[in-house]
Amino acid sequence: EESQKDTAFEFEFEAASAMGSAFFEIRGVRMPGPQGKAERLSGVLRVVTEKAREAQRLTYLAMRDELTGHLNRTSLRTELSDMFEKAKSEQRTFAYLVASIDRLATINEAYGFGAADEVIVAVGERLAGTLRETDVIGRSAGNKLGIVLGSCKEREIALVAERLRAAVRNEVISTRGGTVAATISVGAIWLPSGAASSQEAMLRAEEALD
Repeated sequence: EESQKDTAFEFEFEAASAMGSAFFEIRGVRMPGPQGKAERLSGVLRVVTEKAREAQRLTYLAMRDELTGHLNRTSLRTELSDMFEKAKSEQRTFAYLVASIDRLATINEAYGFGAADEVIVAVGERLAGTLRETDVIGRSAGNKLGIVLGSCKEREIALVAERLRAAVRNEVISTRGGTVAATISVGAIWLPSGAASSQEAMLRAEEALD
């Protein structure tokens, strides 16, 4: 049975416009007739595009590493935890790899302030470029990037690790201080059998760095 009382409503929606996507907010009151059915709606429509975009920006920043744009450590660990659950329920295997950029402090000293950041960004881009859509990459520490391989057989881990190393070392990286020949070390763990949790997996992969 329809309510015979005025009821407030509020919702947001996105719509296309000549200037691109815009967000709108409607706040109003539903006014029922004698039988309780809605007879009239009264409210206000407001453009809230900036507010919506700021909320999206804050959500993005909460999940992403500010320098590389990849997932931050917290979000990477969440992805790893989710993959643990999927692997157990779907009876499949996956892997977690960590790529550590070698001699990063030395690079910064030799090529000037900020060179290390440029190398981190470039390495992250190269690693991401080798991955499949089902894989996930994030920055797990200052000079380390973590990778979740969504589906992986144990014998494939060494092949993937070598592909990651080659993607970094095969071409120099341009920085404001000059060109840098960067390399990475890779540690990996096959899951879910290799660790009991996402935290343990991340630690064990780092312990396995070559």
